[in-house]
Amino acid sequence: MPRRKIPHLPVEGLIDHPEAMRLPAAGFGMLMRIFLHFWVTECQPLPVADHELRSIARGHAPTWRHWKASILRVFEAIRPDLEKAWRLHESRIGNMSRLGQYVSSKRKAAALRNSDTAPAGRDAIQDHLCMRLIPKRAEATRPQAQQTATPAGKFTSGFREK
Repeated sequence: MPRRKIPHLPVEGLIDHPEAMRLPAAGFGMLMRIFLHFWVTECQPLPVADHELRSIARGHAPTWRHWKASILRVFEAIRPDLEKAWRLHESRIGNMSRLGQYVSSKRKAAALRNSDTAPAGRDAIQDHLCMRLIPKRAEATRPQAQQTATPAGKFTSGFREK
């Protein structure tokens, strides 16, 4: 299975937050799990139910109850930065897609203008852009089996009959 592509994580807010640095290893691990879940789910809202948050954090129930308030406080402090970074990532992806489509259409238009079979006029070129520039492959043909008539008038297909 191919590995999914996860955009770069903006971890500066998490690393620089003083309360996150005071968490023990278990608390920081649970915070990191929630952080990763939020990022991988494209910044969708976290569940409200306590048991769902604990299952995302993969924490032991007593440990979760003890550190839950600190973890959620840190997460709410860094959430705006995460959402801003996600919006920036999405806009970059959209810009790259639009740029790719623009370059592709310019290339097709130039190829049509330079070809011998280019239609005349601007409207004809735009109509022709929807067509494929590369001709379809010729379909492979199978040789037909030789058919011969038997003395009884029955046709055989050229294969040995038993």
